[in-house]
Amino acid sequence: MGKVISLHAGIGGMGKTSLTAGLALNFARSGSRVLCVDCQAGFGTLDLYLGMESMDTLSYADICRGDYPLGRASTHPDFSNLFYIAAPVRSAYRELDEQAFQNMVQRAKTAYDYVLLNAPAGLGEMALLAAEFADQCLLVCGMDPATIRSSSRVADQLQLMGKIDSRLVVGRMDPALMKSMKKTVDDIVDQVGVPLLGLVPEDPQILLLTTAGEFQKGKKWAFAAYERICKRMQGQPVPIPTR
Repeated sequence: MGKVISLHAGIGGMGKTSLTAGLALNFARSGSRVLCVDCQAGFGTLDLYLGMESMDTLSYADICRGDYPLGRASTHPDFSNLFYIAAPVRSAYRELDEQAFQNMVQRAKTAYDYVLLNAPAGLGEMALLAAEFADQCLLVCGMDPATIRSSSRVADQLQLMGKIDSRLVVGRMDPALMKSMKKTVDDIVDQVGVPLLGLVPEDPQILLLTTAGEFQKGKKWAFAAYERICKRMQGQPVPIPTR
């Protein structure tokens, strides 16, 4: 039986989608069968990071309506064990059959080692639905007060839902800026109230490689952080770098 992981953020722009892609690629490199589901209806961008934007892809709405089976998920061009289901471009949440979505996720657990649900930022209905069916929730937070406050509210909601296996990833880390703000990672962890899983540094490579359709070729900085986080999630004793 596979593991369902939902990825969340209080507000957009914190690196949640790039983290989803980075984890998916690293899980796939380790030999696991991975399914990515972009749950951001109308705003899906996960395909850009995965390098699959030019492919014809099914959406989760297509599968939930019964138009296509789960086995028709698109296969990554470089990794035969990495699969992708897109977000619908126009479908609204009210058009989604929650039971059908749950059935899709449950079927995916039996077919894949990891199912990554890239949830919309905030506490909208689709974000909560993704969390509801997840075995683990990852919360991506930045350094500024607005994202810390919004992340804390998401963390509180996850706790109310009984999601005790939630972990925090501090994204877009800039040590110099952090120092000038007189803030530490421990301060962020304390304010959000979720155990720390990893740190991802600010990295201009992400924009450059994604624009070139070569996100999967990243090696340093953020990409090395994705690899470390992936290893921790697989139970390997990888220390979090000095803060």
